[in-house]
Amino acid sequence: MATNILSSRLLQMENDGLISKQIDLKDKRKKIYRLEQPGKDMLPIILEMMIWSDKYDPNTNAPKDFIDKIKTNKQEVIESILAS
Repeated sequence: MATNILSSRLLQMENDGLISKQIDLKDKRKKIYRLEQPGKDMLPIILEMMIWSDKYDPNTNAPKDFIDKIKTNKQEVIESILAS
C-alpha cells in the first residue's frame, strides 16, 4: 500500500474516533496508534468479515490458523488483541 494512501486512511480513522495517535517518546519520527473504544467495539464485526472472506474469497490473505482460531474461540482472539 502506498504511504500516502495509508496516511490518508489512518487520518480518516483518527478523525472518526476509531484510533488515536501519539508520538513515540523513544523515536520522535514514529507514531503509535491505539484503538479507541469505537474501534474496539468493531472487532467482532471485523473478525466476522475475515471469516466471510475466508469462505467466499479464494484470494484472501488471512492466515488459515488465525481464521481457525477465530472460528473456535472468537472471544479469546478479541481479548488477545485488546491486551496487546
